[in-house]
Amino acid sequence: AGAVSQDPLPSAAGACGVGAAVERLIMQAWTSAPSVPVAQKPGWSIFCAFLAPLLVVYGGWLAVFLPGILGQDSLAVLLEIQNPDGFQSGKPAFWYYFVRLFFQPTQMTEAPIAAVLVLGAVVFARILSWCWVHQLHKVTLFSLVFICLAPHTIYFLGTLYPDAAYSVAVTGLLFECWLGT
Repeated sequence: AGAVSQDPLPSAAGACGVGAAVERLIMQAWTSAPSVPVAQKPGWSIFCAFLAPLLVVYGGWLAVFLPGILGQDSLAVLLEIQNPDGFQSGKPAFWYYFVRLFFQPTQMTEAPIAAVLVLGAVVFARILSWCWVHQLHKVTLFSLVFICLAPHTIYFLGTLYPDAAYSVAVTGLLFECWLGT
């Protein structure tokens, strides 16, 4: 007699082995995950506990060093945003549009710098909260004090240079890729 399939859903790729196995794993992970609201997940409150002080420190840094650290490259991008026909900064298009998105509505250099600082705080809080949830308390505290709150890190994030945003984004991406392995 024929065997009854244990698959919860019939698969169009059922005959092709690897595709069916991958689909089965995805469906098991999808259906076995408890439906808990995001705010009630255990790591969420820890994430917020790390995010809040990072935002306070980074915001305090920006308040002290208004309008932020601006070099020749930063001024070139701002000049290009203000006069796109008369000046070309030579910066990557993504960086130009990122700065333009935050600078143009307010005409404040603090806006794109604040966006980079928030990006850094979110990425660092994600990494710190993961470490804390996985009982890596010493690593978490060391990373918080000597990496996330180190003066050179905050200074680097507080400059209007694309390197800061790119490095933080790549750090978050590498961390997530590492978790996925």
